[in-house]
Amino acid sequence: MTHAFRHARELRKIFDEHQYSLKDISYIFNRRASKISEECWLASTANDWKAPTLKVIKTDTNGNIQTYQQTGDSNSIQYPRPRIPFIIKFLQWYNYWFLRCASKSEKLSTEFLLVANQNCSLFILMKPITFFQVCQTALTHYLHLSRY
Repeated sequence: MTHAFRHARELRKIFDEHQYSLKDISYIFNRRASKISEECWLASTANDWKAPTLKVIKTDTNGNIQTYQQTGDSNSIQYPRPRIPFIIKFLQWYNYWFLRCASKSEKLSTEFLLVANQNCSLFILMKPITFFQVCQTALTHYLHLSRY
């Protein structure tokens, strides 16, 4: 519902700007709404790539279909393993360390809840100061300088 509300709010902004003809509004709205949907989709599916039964079906521009599967279990047809996109690997890593930081920070916990409830963009969790704090926490852990 929040996702639909964000789309409605964006449509309201377009009408409030009073600068577009009615025939252009659908194009403008779809362009803006796709950014909202892409952000929500990326955030909600990043951890799905960890599922051992993940199956990815891709269709190229010529209509050729390729199927990939995370595991080759004996009860299923053998498919090649999917290549996990870098952005997904990064988000999985960042989510893990961000949540470790948020568990000790009221400010980061609040920002996380704002994003989870779609009151703010996902990108507030990657502000430079927050990004630095997450990287510092991860580095401290990797160098065995803390108990994380």
